[in-house]
Amino acid sequence: MADWVKVAGGLSAISVGSRTTVWGVNAASAIYRYTNYDANPW
Repeated sequence: MADWVKVAGGLSAISVGSRTTVWGVNAASAIYRYTNYDANPW
């Protein structure tokens, strides 16, 4: 099992359905979706 790693950023909420279904919301209510595209994943 992988360990948690702290990274810089500003998401205030995150939701995960699967490895490729990840959504995040920042403090300004902007919504981000993980695209599974390594060059620009968010």
